[in-house]
Amino acid sequence: MQRFSCPVCSAELFFDAAVCGSCGTDLVFERDGRRFAPAAARHRCRNRSVIGCPWEAPQADALCAACALTRTRPPDGHAEAIEHWAMAERATRHVVVELDRLGLRLRPQVAAGDGGLAIDMRWSDDGSVTIGHADGVITLDAGEADDVRRAELQQELDEPYRTMLGHLRHEIGHYWWPLLSGVDQGSFQLDRCREVFGDERIDYQGAIDRHYAAGPPGGWRDRYVS
Repeated sequence: MQRFSCPVCSAELFFDAAVCGSCGTDLVFERDGRRFAPAAARHRCRNRSVIGCPWEAPQADALCAACALTRTRPPDGHAEAIEHWAMAERATRHVVVELDRLGLRLRPQVAAGDGGLAIDMRWSDDGSVTIGHADGVITLDAGEADDVRRAELQQELDEPYRTMLGHLRHEIGHYWWPLLSGVDQGSFQLDRCREVFGDERIDYQGAIDRHYAAGPPGGWRDRYVS
């Protein structure tokens, strides 16, 4: 775990800090340096005034590298949805930094099939949004950022790690799978990936049904990474 400090007074900072709680300095987070800097001479993310995003933007009135991945978000007039979207974007920022450390740099999708990533942050209060990934587009239900609803789903589905961060990490895995495994090019890496992660050709719905009916296969901890 990386620890962050204020560039002015060296006080320890939380990852999502926008202001130093010790000296009051207004801050921005530098993606490339993975550190905080005084915001006075920097460009703030356009979403700072909307959801409190503390990241630095590449230019004035622009989105930061994390917020730029989101192409669909709740409307401004829906206060509850905006609150949940703000919490969901925290997960995006965490994942961007995690992947940067692994050398897997995310970039926004400009056109379908260009290899970039787009996130549709939809919102529901009844679970009507289907979470998933398809062709470089991740769909999330920002409504699951609500603590009570998330706890209910964790218990109902027996998924204790059902969180926004968990959802995003899972769907990001689907995004990176074809890019890293070479599944679309018949790469030799594919067999090695299947040895570690399992065979992606198995019917997905059938696998889900088996999981909820019988649980994970015996000895799965010895054969799978998750």
